[in-house]
Amino acid sequence: MNAPDGLFTAISAGSGFSCGIRDSGSATCWGANDSGQLNAPDGLFTAISAGSRHVCAIEAGGAVYCWGANDSGQLNAPDGLFTAISAGSRHVCAIEAGGAVYCWGANGAGQLNAPGGLFTAISAGEWHSCGIRDDGVVVCWGANDSGQLDAPGGIYTDISTASYHSCAIASGGAVDCWGATAPTAPAQMLLKRLGLDDLLDAPLGEFTNISAASGHSCALGTRGTVTCWGDTTWGVADPPSGEFTAISAASGYSCALGTRGTVTCWGQNDRGQLDTPDGAYTAVESGELHSCAIKASGTVTCWGHIYGGLERAPNADFSALAAGRWFYCGLRPGGAVVCWGDNSSGQLDAPDGTYTAIAAGGSHSCGLRPGGAVVCWGDNSSGQLDAPDGTYTAIAAGGSHSCGLRPGGAVVCWGDNSSGQLDAPDGTYTAIAAGGSHSCGLRPGGAVVCWGDNSSGQLDAPDGTYTAIAAGDTFSCAISPDQAINCWDWTTSLPQRIKWADQVNVTRSPGDANLP
Repeated sequence: MNAPDGLFTAISAGSGFSCGIRDSGSATCWGANDSGQLNAPDGLFTAISAGSRHVCAIEAGGAVYCWGANDSGQLNAPDGLFTAISAGSRHVCAIEAGGAVYCWGANGAGQLNAPGGLFTAISAGEWHSCGIRDDGVVVCWGANDSGQLDAPGGIYTDISTASYHSCAIASGGAVDCWGATAPTAPAQMLLKRLGLDDLLDAPLGEFTNISAASGHSCALGTRGTVTCWGDTTWGVADPPSGEFTAISAASGYSCALGTRGTVTCWGQNDRGQLDTPDGAYTAVESGELHSCAIKASGTVTCWGHIYGGLERAPNADFSALAAGRWFYCGLRPGGAVVCWGDNSSGQLDAPDGTYTAIAAGGSHSCGLRPGGAVVCWGDNSSGQLDAPDGTYTAIAAGGSHSCGLRPGGAVVCWGDNSSGQLDAPDGTYTAIAAGGSHSCGLRPGGAVVCWGDNSSGQLDAPDGTYTAIAAGDTFSCAISPDQAINCWDWTTSLPQRIKWADQVNVTRSPGDANLP
């Protein structure tokens, strides 16, 4: 997950999204937005916490504001002034100015039933909550099916709760973790599947800040270095080097706040869409779970989820490449189109003739004739083949829609419009790209503008100047003037232990010398 540029004073990682407080005091969120969790309100904030699909923050005056999912009442914050807050999976706990704890939201395991007394720190997990009393003792409440309430004795300064375990920093700086014992069958099966045998094996050393996630935990050392342990999938236990001031761990990834206020995130990158290879490129195309680019040398490199022969281009030279959902089309130097991969909707059956440009969508393809006419083939369930008459200079094919660029720079789109992917902003463009349910355009000055579905952040193009763009199913990519590739998105709900293909070089299959 790529954090936005700028300086921050606080960060919090949720389930597939993150939030931070900028040095100006405003709140900013990025990543998945399926429940409006990125729609931070205006105002100045002093603390912020991201839950599963909701966010709560304390504004400068002490009031609590929450946004995002409200399926369990987790946005129904009580009135009053608060000093600390923590958002769990579907509940929230906060410390009132006088030191009392208030919790709201889901209460299926008693995670809202905070004991009386005064507290200095609070943390809300999935089905349990923990707090540090004013005397330094840890108290936990809620579900205890994995021993997550069995806090050790002692004096503690910081605490963090996850799904089945909790961790706290003792007064001397050591880390203690408990839970994840899985005495019940369902919890035991889950922990075995995640491979969390060493989840409680906190490292030795002195630490100042702790953050626990469902499969791993991270701690901030006294010298600013980050140490993580537990599940090593996606490299989530391998934090970058450097000095940091705060950390936040979430399921599959973590984020840290640098000493200069910059945010760094590492770990799960879902389908590899952001793992762009090094090097210089002249064109890029993105499919549903994969991308391909033409290097400056003319060779093709692909990355992401590559399988089923998608990487095996025919034995021929191509001047352009288009990536569909599970197929590719290539433009030969003489203008012929050759496609390979899935043909369940006839998306490989390009009409004879010459073309100057090609585009591949979900299950359809389009080509631009030398005179400027658009021809499309394949699936037409949403009218994505019905290009308006007239001449075009560029084309793009999305999931179930298509777009064309008129000679004057206007964008025209046709097909499915369920997410507003046909509603291009007014103005002139020099290039276009169509994704699963969104579209992007390149302005004459090099700025990127996107429209349509933004459930995975695919419209949140970074600032800057670009020379080429591409849109995938739920992500987008662009090439900057220095020929580097930048991609943006966040996609959730992927099984944690799927192995995605590494970067591969396209190879040609033997016996294809007779292609047109």
